[in-house]
Amino acid sequence: MRRLANAILGASALLVQLGANAGEFGTPAACAAVGGEFRWGPGYSSWQGRCYIVTTVDDCVAKGGGRTSRPDGKVDCGLPIDLTDLNALCEAAGGSWGRHQWADRKARVEYCHIERFVSDCQARGGNWEARGMSGVPGCVLPTKDGGKECTNRSDCETACLYVGRPPPQGAQVVGQCARDNSPYGCRSFVEEGKFVPGPCVD
Repeated sequence: MRRLANAILGASALLVQLGANAGEFGTPAACAAVGGEFRWGPGYSSWQGRCYIVTTVDDCVAKGGGRTSRPDGKVDCGLPIDLTDLNALCEAAGGSWGRHQWADRKARVEYCHIERFVSDCQARGGNWEARGMSGVPGCVLPTKDGGKECTNRSDCETACLYVGRPPPQGAQVVGQCARDNSPYGCRSFVEEGKFVPGPCVD
């Protein structure tokens, strides 16, 4: 379930950096040439790789990368990848890149559609649905503990939700475990037995 929840296929669109030249960092060979490590995404994004180098904050910013701090003061820098390289990685994984249509809805952004993900989702009891404003489809899987009472995120498979009229923030409440893995919609949460208003995700 977390394979798709972590990234969902549409997240790949967020990694597109048009400032990078094709092949500059977006292939394993190009990554090795700059002393980097080409890492593949988890789960349903495993078709997509990205080059990471250990460098300084300034150097990572100059290269247009995303960064994660390290204990040694340097950063783990994820270098940009462009549409040409994303397309090639998608095709190599047996997918097709584009604004695909699912059911009666066409995605508003380009993404990698891999047909085996659909049958895998359905075999696991999920529904393959267009999600959010982007219209990129993903696997909505039912949870095993949906509707169970909870007071903390750790009580549930995905999330502990508050259902009903919102009380004051911080009020002592009891929630219900989410019935599926979808992060979309306007939801409020329960953490440590307290009401926590959440954002609307679309």
